[in-house]
Amino acid sequence: MERVAKAQGVSVHAEVSCKGYQKDGPERLCRYISRLAVAAHRLSLSSTGKVI
Repeated sequence: MERVAKAQGVSVHAEVSCKGYQKDGPERLCRYISRLAVAAHRLSLSSTGKVI
């Protein structure tokens, strides 16, 4: 059973987790859940090549 929710270009994976013995696990998990939700269709390139 896949535990992924997708809506309007944003996806959230409910199976993302970390084990107690993983030293970098809690940091990776916090980075995952605090990431910004940016839909790909909202991104574009300027004439100078910068992402807008």
